[in-house]
Amino acid sequence: MAERIELEDLVGLPENDGVAIDDAGSRIAFGSDRSGRMQLYVQSLAEGDRAVQVGDGMLPAILMVPLVWSRDGAQIVFTRDRDGDEQHNLFMVEVATGAVRQLTDAPGQDYPGPFSPDGQELAIASSRKGQMNVYVVRLDTLGVRQLTDLPNPTEPAGWSADGRFIYLTGSASDNPRNQDIYQVSCHSGELTRLFSSADGSEDRAICTSRDGRWLALASDHSGWVQPGVVDLASGQVRQLGDGAVDERPVDFSPDGRRLLTVQNAGTSTRLVEIDLVSGRRRLLDAPVGLTWPVGYGAGGEVVMQHSDTTHRLRVAALAGAELRVLIDAEYGRLAGRQFVSGHTVSIPSGGLTIQGILYKPERPAGRRLPAVVWVHGGPTGNDIEMFDEFVQIICNRGFAVLQVNYRGSTGYGRQFKDLNLGDIGGGDAADVAAGARYLGQDPDIDPSCILCAGGSYGGYMTYRQLTHFPELWAGGLAIVGITDWQRLYEDSMENYRSYLKLLFGGTPQEFPERYREASPIHEAHRLRAPLIMAQGENDPRCPLNQAESFRERLLELGKEEGPDFVYHRLGAQGHWSAEIGQKMQLFRLLDDFLARFAD
Repeated sequence: MAERIELEDLVGLPENDGVAIDDAGSRIAFGSDRSGRMQLYVQSLAEGDRAVQVGDGMLPAILMVPLVWSRDGAQIVFTRDRDGDEQHNLFMVEVATGAVRQLTDAPGQDYPGPFSPDGQELAIASSRKGQMNVYVVRLDTLGVRQLTDLPNPTEPAGWSADGRFIYLTGSASDNPRNQDIYQVSCHSGELTRLFSSADGSEDRAICTSRDGRWLALASDHSGWVQPGVVDLASGQVRQLGDGAVDERPVDFSPDGRRLLTVQNAGTSTRLVEIDLVSGRRRLLDAPVGLTWPVGYGAGGEVVMQHSDTTHRLRVAALAGAELRVLIDAEYGRLAGRQFVSGHTVSIPSGGLTIQGILYKPERPAGRRLPAVVWVHGGPTGNDIEMFDEFVQIICNRGFAVLQVNYRGSTGYGRQFKDLNLGDIGGGDAADVAAGARYLGQDPDIDPSCILCAGGSYGGYMTYRQLTHFPELWAGGLAIVGITDWQRLYEDSMENYRSYLKLLFGGTPQEFPERYREASPIHEAHRLRAPLIMAQGENDPRCPLNQAESFRERLLELGKEEGPDFVYHRLGAQGHWSAEIGQKMQLFRLLDDFLARFAD
């Protein structure tokens, strides 16, 4: 067996988050907990430069919202909420002095968008009046004016070169799946639709080029998310994808001649550069695993984050075939350790082939490995071959791990992503169950000790598995999960309700049986295996009452707290936290859970 990893040695390692590059392409900003709490840092791209901390104690425990640089690079906009409740207000810090100024103070959520060309205004998305719409904040007076009033969530992407228009993603359609690209006049509020491939397609505005000529877009009309550009002078739209995999635009080169995109090909990513004059596409020489682009540097290099299954996330600049590390991952006392590697596998499930990532530590002589199916959130997320602290701790404790990209996951085209719409907890749950059966057929794995665990939608799926397929599972760990979809709808903000209507095809009033059938609370009587539930007190996405009501139902059924289930309140935090102390309590819960099943 591998030497035991102490939780503090892995979970306590510094993490870097929210990397953003300035307009000049000369500096990056990011959050890091290297000091023990999340702080803001700025670092030049020049070789040998080191990060400099800006201010003290400004950032929230987790950067769920990207940092935004001002046009001149003198300020950075960030969000702050109250203990993870995601009721974000906007703040702006002076990079040179660390002085902080609050920009908004309103109920709901404010998300920063791009600055105007003159740097005097900031486009934002705000739910202050209910649904998420586009507003503009005047930086000198802090006056806020509303520009759109669409019935579905709306998000700004860029400004016209003269500052007269903002380009955005929104929808006036009754189809919850539909998204279109608009421009809105910053003076009159007049809204004009620029591009819509078809009702029911997702057409998203992404960003504008620095010279204001191009607007990058992503559209799934072909069946795969594909990049394109709008020539803002002529209105002409050009599609630029290869039609083979999901591919999204990220940034324009400083001279506006190239478009950087990222391909999500199942369990891996690739970077592509497209010449906007010739249309030629070039696959960049980036390392395998997760390669997530941040944007272009001033010299044309691509700033990116990279990780694989055995190496933690680092920040690097790619120029040709040369990869220069800007912020290396730290390993502390684990330096030199060989982590367990994962590889992609194919899983049969109901006529489909589902991809997963399988991790298998060394098997002790004469014994089979217990296993955990670790389920990702979303559901429109996906597992990629990248370093995962949860996976490595589980493997170190002697368990195999399988991550399953169930139907509804991204990276496999529109048809696959839409397979669970109107069927939440149906085919996607069958795929996760197929993952357990796949493990049960592996001669290295003990079929009598397969566990289910995950967070958010993965937490929901854990509840669903243990109540809908109780014969498959020896236990479960549900982190910030969902047990009652109708109650979640009733408790949610308007923009979250829009997403639930997409998942279920409508409201609980329109489809009561869909909401009920998908809700584990109505199958709680079928629970056989021990279950651990963990929930944050301020979580607005999966509220505390989701776990508490399930606990109450189990008690009504005569289940005993302790042997049958454990309910753990994670304290004053939201959907997730990067604060080391809060992370540690979750990992200790995981450790205790695994110890129940270890030999």
